[in-house]
Amino acid sequence: AGLLQQLQKETAEECSLNRASSSSIALSGGQSEAWIHALTHTDRMIIHIARAVVANPSVLVLHRPLMRFFSHEQRERVMTMLKDYVKHRGVGFPAGDVQHRRPRTVFFSSCHADEAKEADIVWHLQEGKVHLESSKLPGK
Repeated sequence: AGLLQQLQKETAEECSLNRASSSSIALSGGQSEAWIHALTHTDRMIIHIARAVVANPSVLVLHRPLMRFFSHEQRERVMTMLKDYVKHRGVGFPAGDVQHRRPRTVFFSSCHADEAKEADIVWHLQEGKVHLESSKLPGK
């Protein structure tokens, strides 16, 4: 009987510890996310774009990445960064080995024609159909 009681006591203590650590994780998790609410939408967009670029995907798809940037200079900086990402096949890599890295492609949606002017290819969606609007690529 003593062994059974000891096992029950140890099990109860272990369960109590697990519950305590679970609640402290939940508590710290909730607190660790509070900082995001102090950021502006523009700051959040910068963080999201930075995270996407740092992840270094071959294909990057962005839905209206310039929407939260209100100044022309901010939009221009973001577009320059995205063009550099494609041109240099990523960011933060040595300049000398660009040709050895896989190509990068960025697709982005836009609400304004002036935002799309920097794109190599512009497709226009209208009435459920895709139309090639312009292309800066040779042979297109």
